[in-house]
Amino acid sequence: MLFILIGINQINESFQQPEIYFNSVFSEVSKDTYILGAGDSLLITVGNYATNIMSYPDVITPSGDILIRSINIIPLMNTNVNNLMTPYTVSGAVKIAGLTIPQAEEVLKRKLGKNISLVLIKPRLIRVLLSGYVKHTGYYVLTPLNSVSELISISGGFTIEGSRRNVYVIRHKDTFTLNLENILWRGRKKEDILLKEGDIVFVPKMKQSVIVEGAFYPPDYSSNMITQSADTLNKPQIHEAFFDFKRGDRLSQLLDRIGDLLPNSDIHNIEIVRGKKHIVVDLEKIRSGALKDVYLANNDRIIIPYISNFIYVTGDVGKGGVFKYVKGMQLNYYIARASGPRYSADLRNIKLIYPDGKVAKATPYTSLKPGTTIFVPRRSMYDMRDLIAFSASLLSFLNALILLGE
Repeated sequence: MLFILIGINQINESFQQPEIYFNSVFSEVSKDTYILGAGDSLLITVGNYATNIMSYPDVITPSGDILIRSINIIPLMNTNVNNLMTPYTVSGAVKIAGLTIPQAEEVLKRKLGKNISLVLIKPRLIRVLLSGYVKHTGYYVLTPLNSVSELISISGGFTIEGSRRNVYVIRHKDTFTLNLENILWRGRKKEDILLKEGDIVFVPKMKQSVIVEGAFYPPDYSSNMITQSADTLNKPQIHEAFFDFKRGDRLSQLLDRIGDLLPNSDIHNIEIVRGKKHIVVDLEKIRSGALKDVYLANNDRIIIPYISNFIYVTGDVGKGGVFKYVKGMQLNYYIARASGPRYSADLRNIKLIYPDGKVAKATPYTSLKPGTTIFVPRRSMYDMRDLIAFSASLLSFLNALILLGE
């Protein structure tokens, strides 16, 4: 019967009866750090090749003991049916729960006077409770090889309001606080905590938060970033995400930790919407010390705009990039700034992507607006084959003319 802990503030707030989730994926284990416990399956090898040797699988008992067996030596002239049915006897039980594998091997050798080696076949199962602001709350059946960050990942991740900086692990009378941003976004895996039987992991709601939108890639979106390249006409997506902060945090600190700003982000005109107030700041000046940093306030909306006074050239050009908009200059000027088209460029189907997302076919005399993207596609392989065939025919024709001239 499932046991639901009560009396812990907020844990059961607005959540339904938890379900049970199983995870069958095992992580790599180090025998020098893994702590044995009841339910672990081991392969036990007793003896050595100079004497008698036997290997058998066994499970650590609920009391934490492992049973050690010895081979029965059966005389050939005095065979007993019972001995044939029981080729080994239990020679002892030794408590090894709470030890690493090398420690357990040393204890067994010292107590039994035999060479004994242990191999972990399958780790024991543990049950933990995940509650709070995550996609799927409930009981999870995992192994001691799983960590808090893996548990949250298995659950589907945080909800919009879930705090990544203050994740609580409740273990008996102890409570640990984890900053999952450091673990998930900055790779500080050593700060992660391995789970134990009966752990309660609670993700609270952000106490204070800001919304960041615009030209940046939040760390949580790193696996499905939308980029503008020669293979796509997608307009860069304006992301929007919640981030929590603590009292005294400043704008530059927040922008340093939330993720990567896009190359075409306008860091000189970052806007903070605070109620009816609109504060425009220059991040570059803040970082240089020329401008005072701004303290964050709850419910701030921070807008990172795209640079609008530039033309973007991408696709099958020599060196795509961002170029300053020059009034009156036409298409060929910006393609030339991008080191010109490549030999395989399809100059008849150049596309213009305007800041409002509309796409139009370009002509040499098409007017351009600030913020427009020029996309130069590559000719299809069919066109390239025609060109190669034509070139080969032309070379043959020229060669024939040369021979006739001789």
